[in-house]
Amino acid sequence: MPIDTLIRAAALALALPAAMATGELAAQGSAGRGKATGSACALVTEKEVEAATGMDYPPGDEIEQEYVPIQGGATCMWGGPAGLLSAAGVVVSKDLPEINVTFIAAGARGSHTEQRRKLRLAPKCTRESVRGVGDDAFAEICDGALYGVSVYARTGRNDVLVSAYAMKGLAKAAVKPAAVALAKAAAARAKNK
Repeated sequence: MPIDTLIRAAALALALPAAMATGELAAQGSAGRGKATGSACALVTEKEVEAATGMDYPPGDEIEQEYVPIQGGATCMWGGPAGLLSAAGVVVSKDLPEINVTFIAAGARGSHTEQRRKLRLAPKCTRESVRGVGDDAFAEICDGALYGVSVYARTGRNDVLVSAYAMKGLAKAAVKPAAVALAKAAAARAKNK
């Protein structure tokens, strides 16, 4: 199975329980129809991604909302496997660990982070609190076919989700610190959106 298929499957496996929960939520965002508001790429800079991973990344790329099916969500992706076609139609030129940052607009039924915390974990996943990220945060660490860490943070009325994966060049031990560092930056910028 190609690595880009594995990454997409892992990202969707991590996001699927969230999508099931948020599918029941009323439409979020100012449009009230689940339309994404704000730019997720503005939440984390290229330099912050490079500092967190120790790798040279190109700018992030806004991707289709359907990639991470969260109502009111806008996602920015950095990296991914070489040859992957980005949402902007640019071919990723080198293999880089995939980092996703999702901004989730405030919803009628409350925080996405609080809703996610209530869901049962997927097999081979654990959940732990994270301090210093937004108003309330936790990490889901999944050690399946692809090791990944997703940090969910409530920040003001909005939420952010940062996911990072252990791939070529980013060891398991570096994934959680990278995800937490990027979640701190994203949560700080999302607070007043």
